[in-house]
Amino acid sequence: MTVDTIPPAIRAISRMHNIYAGGTCLVLYQTSSDTEESGVFVDERFFHGFPVDGELKDGLQVSYFAMPYDLENNPSVYLWAKDKAGNVSQSSFYYHIIKKKFRKETLNITDRFLQRVLPYFSFYPFAPGDSDIEKFLKINNDLRKENHQTLIKLTEKTSPEKLWDGPFLRLKNAATMSRYADHRVYYYKKKQIDEKVHLGIDLASLTNSPVEAANHGNVHGRKLDQGWHGLSYRR
Repeated sequence: MTVDTIPPAIRAISRMHNIYAGGTCLVLYQTSSDTEESGVFVDERFFHGFPVDGELKDGLQVSYFAMPYDLENNPSVYLWAKDKAGNVSQSSFYYHIIKKKFRKETLNITDRFLQRVLPYFSFYPFAPGDSDIEKFLKINNDLRKENHQTLIKLTEKTSPEKLWDGPFLRLKNAATMSRYADHRVYYYKKKQIDEKVHLGIDLASLTNSPVEAANHGNVHGRKLDQGWHGLSYRR
């Protein structure tokens, strides 16, 4: 029996890490040969690291990590590694967080808007007797949470191989309607009914315009190449 009580070694290779609140950053680091798992912790959030170019040469690994948009205090950010015996080590590295002020917008919900949009959500199991505004609130809260959990599960299946290549494409001839981390306040008949933080970017184009894949990659196990058309976008 071999008893291993020595934790793996880990240290940062890249030097400058300037990251906006709500933004992303990349860190290049090196681990010892006995490392089985590694990455970056931002408070309780873990971002897995992967070998550079898909091959573990000289222990070089890379991790893409994100900074929360809702920073009240500076989070704890550090490198983390674990070996096969379960020994854990962590290492600090230089980073600078740039605070950012996000937009706030007011959205007035009208009956006309509800009558136009709700038919697209006929698949959702509303309770009998729900009014249109109650249906909207369930979509804006319950369905939003369900979609978020689906995205979280997808991130757990990250490929160790970098599937994308080059810059990401933006939807052609599209106008930016909403930005990431916009604070939205919803009103109905002059009364505030809800508020949410928009964790995405809304791009508006012509009705039924084709949506090209932003880059190479996999979506639910289906391989895509740039230029693939398979979705329609409507606003």
